[in-house]
Amino acid sequence: MEWLRIFALCAFGGGITFVLYGVLLDTAAAVMFSQGGFSLPTLLATYISGIPFNMVHAVSTVVFLIVLARPMIEKLERVKKKYGLLGAEA
Repeated sequence: MEWLRIFALCAFGGGITFVLYGVLLDTAAAVMFSQGGFSLPTLLATYISGIPFNMVHAVSTVVFLIVLARPMIEKLERVKKKYGLLGAEA
């Protein structure tokens, strides 16, 4: 059951990194570097050229979550229990 939680965390982290973080940074790059005026083709070209970088970010996020998920979850559970956060029983 724990591996299911870790898998869900990795899938969510990788997906959010690729979609949300990638779109945010690619949009910012298109706005900052468009000298002739902001246009849809410029935005699409930036999104397409950013796909490899966004994939690297997403894969590295998944790798780090695989390695660090268990220790992070254990520490967060201890803090929740210690301070009675989110309905955790003391």
